[in-house]
Amino acid sequence: MAAAVESLKQARRNVEDDTWTPPAILTVAQWVDTWQERRKADVALGALRSTSYNSDASALARLPDSFTSRKLRQVDTNIVRGVAVDLIESGLKPQTVLNTIKALRKVMRAAVDDGIIATDPTVGVKVAARAADSDFDDLATWTAEEVADLLPRLDDRDRHLLTVALLTGMRRSELSGLRWRNVDLDAGVVRVRDPVVMDGNRAVLRVGVVKSKASRRTIALPDAAIQALKERRARQAVDKLAAGPLWVDNNGGQVFTWEDGRQINPDWITKRVQALAKRHGIQPIGAHGLRHTFATISLANGVSLVTVSEALGHSDVGVTANTYSHVTESIAREAAETVNAAIFGT
Repeated sequence: MAAAVESLKQARRNVEDDTWTPPAILTVAQWVDTWQERRKADVALGALRSTSYNSDASALARLPDSFTSRKLRQVDTNIVRGVAVDLIESGLKPQTVLNTIKALRKVMRAAVDDGIIATDPTVGVKVAARAADSDFDDLATWTAEEVADLLPRLDDRDRHLLTVALLTGMRRSELSGLRWRNVDLDAGVVRVRDPVVMDGNRAVLRVGVVKSKASRRTIALPDAAIQALKERRARQAVDKLAAGPLWVDNNGGQVFTWEDGRQINPDWITKRVQALAKRHGIQPIGAHGLRHTFATISLANGVSLVTVSEALGHSDVGVTANTYSHVTESIAREAAETVNAAIFGT
């Protein structure tokens, strides 16, 4: 009873001080702050260990600004799932992402208990503590020299796919779902619109359903990517003639398919890249290794962090900065040495 009375008094003080935020416009960040203030009080009262408070605070700090700036009532399961995918793709270990989602679940359940939201949007979001490609370094990449040596040695199908992947930074799901209607070779761009996602063991094309606003983007194609896509289109035309009535036309035609037109799935791309690395004796890379290679080579050659972030479809440039800090730190060091040499001649 005493706690309820104090809660009512605090609510009245908030209204009088004009610090009360109506639930309808309350953001995730505002609710997280409120929740953490309660937890601080619990620590002071001995009801919560400080280690638990610090652990959850650290986990919640990993949430991108693009998510925490959302209105709390607008957050749904798909949005939370998209955040989890972004964190995985930023290079965080699956266990770290799992801990972040667990902390967010506590926050959301408290919001349900307070009647601010009706349901917990983290329910149904699952993160495996151990990734399928955990034997591979999360941020392992190929060098520009390795890529230049590898591509000419591949057969047409592999070369077309890897060239586009390495020169655009597209996700596996986006490569699998890329349709010719979203490729403009005259303008030299691809429009990311239709990812393929795994539903159990089944690959499903989600037409127009990208995982975040930043994922819906237009990517400029360099000459080598344009040429690869032209060759891919010609090769697919030959395949279609050979398949005849057995040809499968997937929702208007996907770019990267099997010989009979069936779509490839994202997991196959990972397995294929790992098999090619083993066959040609180069660094094995994980599920997102092609994207990491694109980003690393781009940053190392002077492409701005913002441009790389936009190409990758990250929801927050901070995700890109954190993921590739090892590259940007090296660039900053090189810049400092260049200035030093210009001023002091050494």
